Amino acid sequence: MKEFKFSDCPVCKGELIHARLMCKDCKAEYVISEPFSLFEKLTPEQTAFLILFIKKEGKLNQTCEANGMSYLEAKSMLKGLSRFFEEKGDFKMEKNESKYSSIDYNKTQVSEFVKAKIREAGGEVVIPLLTGTPCIVKETADGESFTSDKLNSYSLKYGYDIFDIIVEELNKANGKVMIKGNSFDGRVGDPCCSRNTLVGFIAMEYLGKKTGESVEDPVFVLAAILDWAGVVKNCRGKVKLKEIKTDDLETKFYNELVSKVKEGKDKYKYNPIRFTQMLAECGGVETAKKLIKTQIKTGMLSEGVAQLLVLDRLDLTMEASVCKDEYKDLFTEEEIKFCKDLLKKLSKNNKN
Repeated sequence: MKEFKFSDCPVCKGELIHARLMCKDCKAEYVISEPFSLFEKLTPEQTAFLILFIKKEGKLNQTCEANGMSYLEAKSMLKGLSRFFEEKGDFKMEKNESKYSSIDYNKTQVSEFVKAKIREAGGEVVIPLLTGTPCIVKETADGESFTSDKLNSYSLKYGYDIFDIIVEELNKANGKVMIKGNSFDGRVGDPCCSRNTLVGFIAMEYLGKKTGESVEDPVFVLAAILDWAGVVKNCRGKVKLKEIKTDDLETKFYNELVSKVKEGKDKYKYNPIRFTQMLAECGGVETAKKLIKTQIKTGMLSEGVAQLLVLDRLDLTMEASVCKDEYKDLFTEEEIKFCKDLLKKLSKNNKN
């Protein structure tokens, strides 16, 4: 029997489907009209790309290197696969909507969210610059900083705290907008790299550069990362902080938890890394529900509650926020009762 190496009919170019199944032992044959799965309808190129993408653990830049494709070609292939599964399947692909656009930046450490978002992608992401050029951003070995292929070929690294400093300055700026500036045509203190430009501000306040010194311009990368995280709008020549939405109850709960994390970190050097990651990945309400469910199931305190109990700051727990009347519509009676009973019991034991 002739073995076909194509997916379309060589006569009319129609779609080929499996028509018969045959038992290997008794050779009985059965007529079929539907494919076993959607994957059978993929082209050989799509199948090969998908297998390689899975082997590379979803890292698009590594898939590009192994497949000899450009980033844009790989991105186009990935979008084609998404459209295929939406059109052929009875489900919708989940959209990657930013969880950061409704954060109250007056209370939030943006650094923690950017860090969590990069770690969620395996510590390495490829994001587009304003020009559309792909930019690789990698977390460094210390876990507190990052670098990029566009930052002098990985020789420069910046701490995540630079994002907090940028957002704080944007909050002070008129209209929450700052001119980017550049250091390619001058030095620190020149009009294009003065204190009121973002590149000049970073050079003086973050890098400690003095007037007249030269400095590499990192703004085109930093602005792209913040835009990717949903924090700012990266525009040509300027950066604008995105509008804040604070009237949503879930957002308010989320921001309260983030504020508690910040207080614990600032006052007690208590840094709940996993909890912060969960907040970034799941949001405040879903994180609270997951932790409550785990505690009910196991009968054990969460790590956060245990540590805050030692610090005598149960008011900084997620459970304390769940108990507030203003958030009662976000949780079930069982969840609220569990939190109230837990805090009451722990407070009583702590006093004894």
